[in-house]
Amino acid sequence: MINNMCGLLCRRFRNNVLERISIYILILESVLPTNKGNWTIAVPNGHIIGFHREDVILPCSISPAITAVDMEVTWFKGAQDRIVHSYFDRTNQPKMQQNFYQGRTVLPRSGLPNGNLSLKLKNLHISDSGAYTCSAFDKKLYEEGEVELIVGAIGTEPIISVDSAEGDQRRLMCKSDGWNPEPVVIWRNVNGKKIPSVIRTSVMKDDDGLLSIRSYVTVKENPAVITCLIRSKISHPDWETYLYISRDFFPAPSGWMFAFFINLAISVIATFLVIFHCTKMNGLYKQYEKKVNYQKLLLLMKEIDSMRTITQSEINSMKSLTATLTLDTDTAHPELKISTDGKGLKEYNRQEDILDNPERFDYWACVVAKECFGSGRHYWEIDVAKNIYWVIGVCRDSARRKGDFVLSSQYGYWTLSWQSQEFCALTCHASPMQLQKELKPQKLGVYLDHDKKQLSFYNVDTQFHIYTYSDMRYHKNEKVFPFFRTRDRLTDLIILEEKRD
Repeated sequence: MINNMCGLLCRRFRNNVLERISIYILILESVLPTNKGNWTIAVPNGHIIGFHREDVILPCSISPAITAVDMEVTWFKGAQDRIVHSYFDRTNQPKMQQNFYQGRTVLPRSGLPNGNLSLKLKNLHISDSGAYTCSAFDKKLYEEGEVELIVGAIGTEPIISVDSAEGDQRRLMCKSDGWNPEPVVIWRNVNGKKIPSVIRTSVMKDDDGLLSIRSYVTVKENPAVITCLIRSKISHPDWETYLYISRDFFPAPSGWMFAFFINLAISVIATFLVIFHCTKMNGLYKQYEKKVNYQKLLLLMKEIDSMRTITQSEINSMKSLTATLTLDTDTAHPELKISTDGKGLKEYNRQEDILDNPERFDYWACVVAKECFGSGRHYWEIDVAKNIYWVIGVCRDSARRKGDFVLSSQYGYWTLSWQSQEFCALTCHASPMQLQKELKPQKLGVYLDHDKKQLSFYNVDTQFHIYTYSDMRYHKNEKVFPFFRTRDRLTDLIILEEKRD
């Protein structure tokens, strides 16, 4: 009897212990974390910035890091049926993605074993801006995270022009193209103070979604210098701000020239007043009084400032810095024919047997010289006498060469072009320069001061200054290459060599 009771008590005690242990295990499993089958999607806080026509990486990863080789990975924008990139069954599924993204996405397979789901999006469009969702599914667990992308574009250097004039009032227009998002526009006077009388700023959008800016201001008196500053709202390593001092309507670099011409005009008027009173030559006085007036004085200043004559000593000084240049055939577009001595180029039928390489232009019919410059001052001349279409200047070493892009300072190209019987700076986005077509050079001189980041163009024969780029955007020691482009099939552009005694 006693033995039976002891056995019963032992069994009950044992069962109670086992029940309590089971309860404790359940409690611990619910409280303590475990990595078995438990993971999340990790994406960065804030937005990602990419730039128009460039590539960007949309970061995404699995945390803690586990292999995603056998998972289903999907990137989509907005609704889940707007698939940007799809991966499952251990392979990419291009047929699943929308046509807009065909050939523009890369999910590197090398990162999948480490849980890296980052997506490379190529050749960005403004419409690519928005929220992207990165998702992963391992047959048991589905997780997703959101990445915000802003596609920016840094526009052209602003250009100031007179929009209208009435009496002593002039309405100036500052224009610049190719922006996103809308930039900040600031007008300043010679003292650096903001001009309060801004009429309006208009914004227009082109077919690519890029914004064109037109800002207007009215000035009642002629300032020595007026500036239009256009600043991007997003950061960029090379193009933080844009400042342009108008050389078309006000003299540069300071107000002394304007004061000189005003004093000169006053002196001329005073001289003719004396002549009038002394000789009473009414006809002569009235004739010159009509000629010496404010508006014509401004036109005279514009003409003198935009087409400044340089001295023979300046020409000789630049010629002493003449560089020997040879065109690099490894960079020449297949539609360019380079002369055997490497000095001439013209457009030609496309040569299909030319091998592609990372340095070769494949969209624009361009070529650069073998020689490049990382410091100092350099000068070269080109025979452009009979060539009807040319673009000449320099480009930085890091400038893009592949695909369709704008040959402008935004992309590291500083050039002067001649086409349709007129000059143009900044090529596609700039307004044509108001220079007489008779001033087209026979020989074009190009002067580079790498350390000061300045590039100037000259008509060698007439010794006229045509145009200067200042504050070119490249890193201190970055190399720049002489750059050439032509669409003339009949006449070569020819690099001239300095004849030495």
